[in-house]
Amino acid sequence: MHEANVPGAMVPPSERRRFARIPCPPDASVRLRAGTSARLVDLGLGGALVESATRITPGAVHATMFVSPEVAFRAHANIVRAYVARVTRDEDGGTSLLYRAGLEFGPMSAVEAGTLGTFVTAALRTAEAGAPADPQRTVSIRFPQGWAVSRKQGSVVARAPDGPRFIVLGAPQNRTDLELGETARRAMEAAGFAALHGQASTINGRPAWVGFYTGRLEDLGAVVVEAAHVVLGDQVYLVAGVTPLAGYETARHEFFAAISSFGSEAGTDGVQLIAAPSSRTANAFDLTAAVPVLSVA
Repeated sequence: MHEANVPGAMVPPSERRRFARIPCPPDASVRLRAGTSARLVDLGLGGALVESATRITPGAVHATMFVSPEVAFRAHANIVRAYVARVTRDEDGGTSLLYRAGLEFGPMSAVEAGTLGTFVTAALRTAEAGAPADPQRTVSIRFPQGWAVSRKQGSVVARAPDGPRFIVLGAPQNRTDLELGETARRAMEAAGFAALHGQASTINGRPAWVGFYTGRLEDLGAVVVEAAHVVLGDQVYLVAGVTPLAGYETARHEFFAAISSFGSEAGTDGVQLIAAPSSRTANAFDLTAAVPVLSVA
């Protein structure tokens, strides 16, 4: 037998990764539907890549992941893409197909999310230990339990399951000669938000500017944004909570906890290491594009 590569037209042009992916052990598996199991190729906070000799079709599944004898969890997931990865040709001329599929996780229970987060954090730490130091490659943050986390327009976005509340980790931007407060004011003004109040602070030993802003977003109307611009190395990160004005009292503790967790020690109290968002420009934050289906009104 020998394996032949499938023509590029049959495979997606890129295997886009929304989070850092961890290669899984050879015997890791996942049960997708009754009678349908697959090999677990890699795994991250946002989803997984699986492969099987049985055809996999897009759609919702309740997946059970068996990462190792010590690590197993269940997750509601969507199979967002499926394709033929390889064709195997037998000596008698017959062929068989190997399928791959990308899974996108939905909200999880606190226990399941904790199991996944612990595995990913431990794996990233192991990888970091053998790599040159790069403090901006991964960052640590704690999103509220049960919030769906995804990547939108180069930012990491967590969305509450029960209302229009968002926490956004923006792509890092190069630090300039401006004072941090002025950097924050200009960035938020460029995104369409007016400053209400702000002050210099420190977040886990890192210089920060924490401010409150207001503006309007399509479909949400008037919103309040609690945002921290945090210096990490020679770059500035944006960590922001976004909610309609009427919902701020409900959201403020969640926003404060997430913002305060940025840069803290991973693996404690739900804080996780994640791949840092990728910068798309050198000078502009794009908070509004990151919030799902919303734009400046």
